[in-house]
Amino acid sequence: MLINLVHDLDLMRHLCGEIVAVQAATSNAVRGHAVEDTASVVLTFTDGALGSFLVSDAAVAPWGWDQATEDDPTCPYRPDTSCYSIAGTTGSLSFPQLAHYFHDGGASGDWMRSAVAALQNRRGPATAHTNQLRHFVRVRARRVRAARLGRRRRPHARRGRGGRPRARPPATPNPYP
Repeated sequence: MLINLVHDLDLMRHLCGEIVAVQAATSNAVRGHAVEDTASVVLTFTDGALGSFLVSDAAVAPWGWDQATEDDPTCPYRPDTSCYSIAGTTGSLSFPQLAHYFHDGGASGDWMRSAVAALQNRRGPATAHTNQLRHFVRVRARRVRAARLGRRRRPHARRGRGGRPRARPPATPNPYP
């Protein structure tokens, strides 16, 4: 079960930055195997943001990647169920539905007001991969703005022999002008 958690952790590092602290608990009480069947993980990121995961191969739940994205045709597809919820002070996002929740008028962190939901416009039924590719093409064509969650990370310095910075490769021309 935790073998697949590495993909979720990688996504969180991409969106939120590096992880500086981890707290976790695991259990194998349901199945009794030598490996865990349930885990709870709390992460702290460099900028102080917190992330949490509750994962289990033993729980009855529709919130898995395969159920929410139709990635695995052997799993029952749940188009109305998200597998990730990313929450911030000015808005939240559910994935893969890409429902963006926010307060009208730009108020942040006001839990006394109802959140407004803006759903991505999908063009008919399609798999999550098709919808992601369509959105990517619209971003590249500059018909919509790319979502920016968190701070932009600086690229790691490329080092050659002796610790000196390596020359950057020449820029590849943009195939989508």
